[in-house]
Amino acid sequence: MEFTASDIGTSSKPIVIGSYGTGRAVISSGNSNGMYVDNSSGYKINNIIFNGSGVTANNGTGIFFHIDLMLLFCAIIKIDSVEVSGYHDAGISFGSTKNSGGFSEFFITNSIIHDNGRAGIPHMLLLKLIGFQIDPQFSDTITGTTFSDATQLSSLKRYKLKLSSALMIQGLNLSGMFGTSVGTRDFWGNSLSNKIMFNIGAYQLNTFATLTPSADTYIRNGIYASTNYGSDTSLIVKTYIFSTNSTHNSFLKFPLNGVADVVSAKLRVYGHNTEITSGINISIFKVDNDSWTQSTVTWNTAPVTGSF
Repeated sequence: MEFTASDIGTSSKPIVIGSYGTGRAVISSGNSNGMYVDNSSGYKINNIIFNGSGVTANNGTGIFFHIDLMLLFCAIIKIDSVEVSGYHDAGISFGSTKNSGGFSEFFITNSIIHDNGRAGIPHMLLLKLIGFQIDPQFSDTITGTTFSDATQLSSLKRYKLKLSSALMIQGLNLSGMFGTSVGTRDFWGNSLSNKIMFNIGAYQLNTFATLTPSADTYIRNGIYASTNYGSDTSLIVKTYIFSTNSTHNSFLKFPLNGVADVVSAKLRVYGHNTEITSGINISIFKVDNDSWTQSTVTWNTAPVTGSF
């Protein structure tokens, strides 16, 4: 598919490329680009698969937005829930070959870009012998701050560079910018280019998830220390200094499979004081051993609590 400057959408009437009916449509573009857009904006691409013929046979890019006109800034490019693989150059590429043009709104979310030749999601721009051109720049979509220095990119608030990323290690130290060869790989395992394109495949939009406990129960001391309360429908937290049988501690376990690089987390627990009407303080502690199970844990077998 190819689109030119005459094929332009707007925020209210974008050009939509997607799937119809159930499942995701597959665009098998063989040895060519999957989708090429030249000097245009106003596109929504969602719920679709782009397949090239493989990094050896294919000659193009999966989705390519290109600008070569002066003072042209394209907006409203939204790519969501796509999968792009099998292309010689890149999975999704966007950029300008003019240092006075670029993109003001470009979003890639919930997408899988893999098994492409040069890079996952590269951004093309003109380079001076050292440093970046003034335009285009990286823009923080929360604070509005722009960055032209590669060493500042890890300060972005909306996009996080993984600490294990080759980009963090190399600091975007590309040939043509600082005269050294990268010779390493990005987050997806693609070799970083030492030409005029630098790879931002390691950038990930922060996502939010609500997790419910996979196990929850409480334990009780004293003569009840060997009793399991996993089938109870309530969680009880209680400390009573005048009795050795009335201390109750509750345990919560959350499924964290696939969760990494947590920026922040909030625990929301809603309860009711059944004995008095005044407020009470509840402390939360971590446990390093999460092998306990709801149906078997007791006061005698509960893991040791850690720091607050």
